[in-house]
Amino acid sequence: MGFLENIAGFLFRPHDQCQKVLAEEKTNWRFTKTFLFVLYSTLILGIVCIFWILYPERVYYGVPLDASLKMLFRISVSEPILFLLILGVIFGLIVILHFLTIGTFNYIIGGVLSKKRRVFKGKDYRNYLSIYGISSTLPLLLLGVFTIFWVYFFEKLNFTTESPPFFDWTLLNTIFFSVLFGFLAWKWICGIRINQAFFDISLIRATIPILGQLATFYGFLMVAGYIGSLLSGELIGVV
Repeated sequence: MGFLENIAGFLFRPHDQCQKVLAEEKTNWRFTKTFLFVLYSTLILGIVCIFWILYPERVYYGVPLDASLKMLFRISVSEPILFLLILGVIFGLIVILHFLTIGTFNYIIGGVLSKKRRVFKGKDYRNYLSIYGISSTLPLLLLGVFTIFWVYFFEKLNFTTESPPFFDWTLLNTIFFSVLFGFLAWKWICGIRINQAFFDISLIRATIPILGQLATFYGFLMVAGYIGSLLSGELIGVV
């Protein structure tokens, strides 16, 4: 199978593509290649996230127009550690949490639910992560491409409330978050179909590990909102 065929298969036919990969005697989707692909994707998404958060408007509502943290160029000069911090957070979320932690959780739960009652095996585990890493990261990369065009045409999110970092549900914000959750739903659907094919289980059983992802995502939103409120409050207090 060619590279583009694999990409299209994991995006639009994850169940069939997973079965094709497992049927091959020597698959091209080795764990090392998948891990490098996830690292490369993380770097791209981290850079996109920097522009989405910081450019070109003010960081949070209430920061004066002449503040030192207003523009991306000024931030790069005065606060370079902020770039490394954002990249570090994205690395932790995608590589450690999304790829390794959630991927391992999916493999363990899927093995328990499998009719074959799979036990934890190194080769089998790496094969699952190789397939899971590709299929679940591709929708995120497409989301990054969409975000690039969004930043170019509509700039970043408009923080217009008096309680940062919350924002008004304007038409543009509503459209963006609808598309964002659409790509996340795409990722979760790919995960369900991969679990179904890899572990040879029913669609309902294949959904169970994804419910854990939904709970983790909800918890992340709660924690991020709380930390964002603390940081934005300190920033406004300094200004």
